[in-house]
Amino acid sequence: MGHDVLFYAYEPVDNLPEGMACLDAETVFPRAELDDPERNIPLVIKSDIWRIAMLRKGLGIWCDSDLLLLKPIQWPEGLLLGVEKHGLPCVAVMWWPADHPALTEILTAFERREDGAWAHLKLRWRRFAKKLIGKRLDFTSYPWNHWGRHACAYYVRKYRLRSRQLGYKAFYSEECYSDAPFRAGSSQ
Repeated sequence: MGHDVLFYAYEPVDNLPEGMACLDAETVFPRAELDDPERNIPLVIKSDIWRIAMLRKGLGIWCDSDLLLLKPIQWPEGLLLGVEKHGLPCVAVMWWPADHPALTEILTAFERREDGAWAHLKLRWRRFAKKLIGKRLDFTSYPWNHWGRHACAYYVRKYRLRSRQLGYKAFYSEECYSDAPFRAGSSQ
């Protein structure tokens, strides 16, 4: 498709497809911060934080490894972010300018162990209640999409970027967009 594919990992990977480079994930975000036993960070949150750090370093487009590109990725200048269910951003393929304040604010909240300005009221109340009795919430208390989709949705609203998000058709073929392959009894 004409895109360079860089695969980041904390351990060496021997069986990558031809033409794919394996780079050290440690250069993007320290593994020790993600694997801190005191923080008890679930894998999905580690992934969200790592992808935000990658974007913050200006290392290119984030693309989940389970996606199949049917055509080159093209997007308007300034932001690559799709729309998923309920109007929330799709974070499977995305690009933000490295100097965008949203990326810095998300990483700063994570490093300071704060909830982030996008945290739902229920989470804020639970944290407050735990603090009153001398306990801390660990990262398993966050919804799985708190640091990814919910954070991005907050910044899309804050910076009025909704009109720049790409619709379903930018990321899915007509068959997927019509939902045909997922209907019971579909012959596709």
